Amino acid sequence: MNDLHDKAIVLLVDDSITNLMAFSDYLTENAPHYDLVTANNGVEALVKVEKYTPDIILLDVMMPEIDGFETCRRLKRNPQTQDIPVIFMTSLADTVDKIKGLSLGAVDYVTKPFQKEEFLARLNTHLTISRLRKKLQVQNDWLQKEIEERRQAENALAKRNQELRRSELRFHDMVMSLSDWAWEMDRHFCFTYSSGRTVELLGYQVEEVLGRTPFQFMDVREATQYEEQLSNLLQVQACIVDIECTLRHQDGHPVYLQSNGVPILDEDHRLIGFRGASKDITAQKQLEAIGLEYRTILEQELSLQSQQLQASEVQLKEEIAERRQAESALEQSRERLSLVEQDANDGLWDWDLNNNEIYFSVRWKRTLGYALEELGNHPDELRRRIHPDDYPVFMDKLKGYLEKKLSEFHPLFRCKHKEGYYIWMLLYGTCAWNEKQKPQRLLAIQINLSAIERLRPLLDKLDSIT
Repeated sequence: MNDLHDKAIVLLVDDSITNLMAFSDYLTENAPHYDLVTANNGVEALVKVEKYTPDIILLDVMMPEIDGFETCRRLKRNPQTQDIPVIFMTSLADTVDKIKGLSLGAVDYVTKPFQKEEFLARLNTHLTISRLRKKLQVQNDWLQKEIEERRQAENALAKRNQELRRSELRFHDMVMSLSDWAWEMDRHFCFTYSSGRTVELLGYQVEEVLGRTPFQFMDVREATQYEEQLSNLLQVQACIVDIECTLRHQDGHPVYLQSNGVPILDEDHRLIGFRGASKDITAQKQLEAIGLEYRTILEQELSLQSQQLQASEVQLKEEIAERRQAESALEQSRERLSLVEQDANDGLWDWDLNNNEIYFSVRWKRTLGYALEELGNHPDELRRRIHPDDYPVFMDKLKGYLEKKLSEFHPLFRCKHKEGYYIWMLLYGTCAWNEKQKPQRLLAIQINLSAIERLRPLLDKLDSIT
């Protein structure tokens, strides 16, 4: 196909040498922007069409071997040549012959002898129409491609938005069921966000916590030390890693917390606060008070927890970096919820009761010694790992809770590790019900109580002595 700025190639097919020479001289003198290619018969014309790909063909009707009609018919059967415009030249004046030529796909029909000026005008007109048609086809092809690419992009965006909405709903449900306290604070250490865990943890409603600092819930001495720690981290824009503090419950008893968090940066990469989660470690602190005899076991357990939290911190940073690429309206909510899931104590799961599928968190699988891809999402994965002696009690409590005969679902049971031994687990579960009070989803977290269970004989011994 010739470019619009190239010379047009005109193929002249006539068995008369005189006609070929005369027309060649005329075009050279009056149409220098055309390149003329000639053929003496239909067979030669078909060969030269394949070789030169002309922009237009001037075809004599009356020729030896194959006439102009048959030559045109063969051109139009070939997908490579069917769009080349053909003008018949003939001395036949019969209307039937003209209709036959046009029905074969010719664009025009001129009768010999003809006015050269008129013929040249027709030639120019049909070449212009042909080239405009080709240009329009190119533009249509480009437009169709653009439309298809835009449609694919819109479908991908709609799918991504749908995934983001499902992800936000999942993390929102999870944060409502986790035992850790999720929070955000500004650069002055005032809480700007708090999960509902404060009611159970500290005895305060969320509204009573917002706008206050953690120091207002501490003794004066510890508040001074904790504020100094956070101020140092603020200056170097460092993460909060395993910082422990003691807050006072509304009724006055101490609540021991272990906190992890990351800096919140504005668009200029200036630190404007922290976002993180605090774990209730009151039970661990109470175990430490038992004495040096029990400290070794507890320190081993705390070391394991520290390693898990360090690994969680790396995953947490990756989650935050990925979610910052999503829509800005969802960014802070998703990061906040991601923190809660990543820093959960010993794992969580989300049971879709309608589809009978369970989503197990990475922490839950790691607690039992499994990699991410080793366990499926069927409830049998949980059933096979509950101790046979504990399974009937577990199912009785589950059934009673789902039938609303029990107000809470907090079973204590043993869960089988990949290496064959059992881990004591305490489960906190909550159910989502539809408008007909039919259970839809069961969200739960599990707390590893192995250390406490190993201390039970010692605690019983201590009780007997006292």
